[in-house]
Amino acid sequence: MGTSKAVIFIAMTLLLASITCEGRQIDYGALDRNRIPCNRRTNNMKNCHIGRPANPYVRGCEKINRCRSGNDIS
Repeated sequence: MGTSKAVIFIAMTLLLASITCEGRQIDYGALDRNRIPCNRRTNNMKNCHIGRPANPYVRGCEKINRCRSGNDIS
């Protein structure tokens, strides 16, 4: 009798946890949060334009330039 109550308790706990932890669907509002807000009503225009990239692509050093560690080209 004690084990059946424990099994029912664990089952109810898992059921309750699955109901409360249910995830929401991703909608277009969530996808729009990746942008910096631009508020034209408060004249905060500094965020209303696209800035330069934070980490621009820089090509790595080639072996011919001799800037890598290792054997030199003879």
